[in-house]
Amino acid sequence: MIRPRPDTDSGLVLALVVAHPGQLDAESIGQRLWRPRLSSTADYLRVRAAILGSGAEWASTSSGLLRRLTEAGYVDRVRPYALAEDWADLTEDDAGQRVFELLTDDGRPPLRALALVLSLVRIGPQSLARWAGTAPSGATKRAVGRLVEAGVVVPPAFRWPTPSGVAWVDGWAL
Repeated sequence: MIRPRPDTDSGLVLALVVAHPGQLDAESIGQRLWRPRLSSTADYLRVRAAILGSGAEWASTSSGLLRRLTEAGYVDRVRPYALAEDWADLTEDDAGQRVFELLTDDGRPPLRALALVLSLVRIGPQSLARWAGTAPSGATKRAVGRLVEAGVVVPPAFRWPTPSGVAWVDGWAL
């Protein structure tokens, strides 16, 4: 079993997940951890190419660390789509009004996004297949993307610490 220490990459990943529960995925964690070594122009060009190429190096590293921390019980397994914490206690009317105000562009209401949020308010966290359908349309996928970008919905890829993960990081302060 992995025992992360604060001075290791796995410790840094765990500390990030504890500090930002439900706000980071493997890509964003990897971007924060990646420390390229630059000693020549060739190194710089390699790093620049990796950044422009979506950073596969940092995403794979952080994904592996997240998998190990999940297996050890410090990070929660992938959760279903859910409303963000500050949206969780809203009534249907309040949630509908906030989505309408937040996502209305050019006077056109975001009807698909509104329907998706109201579904999460009524039913609670759901898998993508149950929430948006087994073969969601392009409009539905765009609505889901807009809800995630706006911070209304937390996707399954975002990670959460377990109580033991929080306790472990809290113990480092001693």
